[in-house]
Amino acid sequence: MDNHLPDRATVLLAIVGLSLIASGFLIALLSYPTRFTSLVHDFPHDENRALYAIIAVGLGISTFLKSASRNTQAMTAQQNREVSIALSAGLFLQLSAVMQGPMPWIAMYLLLSTPLLVLASVRYAVSKGYAKLFGAFGLFSVFGLTVLVMLPERRSQRQER
Repeated sequence: MDNHLPDRATVLLAIVGLSLIASGFLIALLSYPTRFTSLVHDFPHDENRALYAIIAVGLGISTFLKSASRNTQAMTAQQNREVSIALSAGLFLQLSAVMQGPMPWIAMYLLLSTPLLVLASVRYAVSKGYAKLFGAFGLFSVFGLTVLVMLPERRSQRQER
């Protein structure tokens, strides 16, 4: 009586990946503390924080992609590559937006990243047997992709009937 829900290891990988990505974004936000208030002149600007943010997000993406690939047997190597490239590019563009100062640059990075994350979500949802409409979860960045990882695989349920 297998309901095709993700196993514990897959859920744990997704949570660890999401936590690393969120940590990276938080580190990126803190890398330039003067953007929050003018009262933080004593808080040192640390160029290494941006590097730590990039490393955390990179490790998070890698871990998250591992959980996604464990969760579907129907994903071809081509689909896996497309999801990986779109997700990585989209999240690194969002990280760049967080690390930028002027609003026009932030908006540009976010506008460029959103279609990539939706594309990754569409490819992943289709590989799990869901409609392309489920790609709308990509609008919620990695949180939407987490929902897709947690959804049961429909393709194998249809094949067993």
